[in-house]
Amino acid sequence: MAKLDITLRDVIQEIPPKFIQILTGKSATKLLDTSLPEVKDRRVDFLVELEDGKIFHLELQTTNDKNMPFRMLEYYTLISQKYPSKDILQMVLYLGEKPLKMENKIEKENIKFSYVLKDIKDIKCEELLESEDLTDKILAVLCNVENPSKYFREILTELSKLPERERRDYLKKLLDSIIV
Repeated sequence: MAKLDITLRDVIQEIPPKFIQILTGKSATKLLDTSLPEVKDRRVDFLVELEDGKIFHLELQTTNDKNMPFRMLEYYTLISQKYPSKDILQMVLYLGEKPLKMENKIEKENIKFSYVLKDIKDIKCEELLESEDLTDKILAVLCNVENPSKYFREILTELSKLPERERRDYLKKLLDSIIV
């Protein structure tokens, strides 16, 4: 599962436009530094500034983690310190096979904190497949693809048009995404 996280982080570093629009309803305007300096080096999976000036923080999660709300709160704090004038939209995108059972909030006497929790299975892959961007199309493999053979034919056709080095890179990302 860790290999999938690394591969997906690599894939989304190219800002898949349709994917971001599906998740946020907005377009990303620039890729932001994902490192959050601290005594321990914390690195978020994905961080972009959206067209409305808000920061969108996305974490990819392949297992149910009971500590996820605390991790997200820590990330929220670190991102807020790094970008103090920005509002932050946080989301955990669940990629696991087991049913989603994580909490998306902390409610204690002195704090109420929450974030968006979304299951990849709830995203219609057809929207990603219709994108002009190859990165969006590769991410569609994570959704419930109705016609896998048609999907792979289309992806391979598009990949065949790329220069050899770029084609190899995308093929590796695609294969890493489906071999978990």
